[in-house]
Amino acid sequence: MVQGMEQVGEEKITRIRDSRGRIREIRYNTCSKAVNCSCRLFESIGILCSYTIVVLKAELYNEIPINYVLDRWTKIATRKRVLDAKGNVIEGSCTSLPPAIKIMYSETNSKFNMGMLAAKHSEEKMKYLHKAVVEAIDHVLKMEQSSETSKVSEFESFVGMPFPTTIDIHPPEVAHTKGNGKRFKKASKENKSKRRKTSSKQQH
Repeated sequence: MVQGMEQVGEEKITRIRDSRGRIREIRYNTCSKAVNCSCRLFESIGILCSYTIVVLKAELYNEIPINYVLDRWTKIATRKRVLDAKGNVIEGSCTSLPPAIKIMYSETNSKFNMGMLAAKHSEEKMKYLHKAVVEAIDHVLKMEQSSETSKVSEFESFVGMPFPTTIDIHPPEVAHTKGNGKRFKKASKENKSKRRKTSSKQQH
């Protein structure tokens, strides 16, 4: 139950009594849009308390501000780097990428998802993000084509001739070796003669 509200400079202070009779003080900064509660739930486990949600609803928020949705509670958490107690990156078994690329891959993926979440409700922000992503991807693709071209040039320089544009593959010629098929014919005749001898003995 809301017990009182007051404005102190840029801060709106709301006092709410909880079910146990304790007074919770929620401070909302009208300029920075920062909000915090005396219960310190967000600071301890990273989840906004119900008292803070009440204040945000009063400020006409339809959803939780992005800066209060920590990565640990989203799908991004599975793509973020995991650190041990000493701050070392714990390598996973999900990919065989080199360590340096693996770190950049994870960070790029996370930043992209954060950007999408931050821009999804603003056409201006989404246009800016879309343009930046398209330009970056086009640049990366051109770098790949340039790399392939340099590989071909290196090969041509090594062999001393241009790389062929078409390669014709001809069927192999039939080999005519000495005695080809004679062993099989001879074995076949021997088998026939043996069968004849066996049948003639059985008749006698």
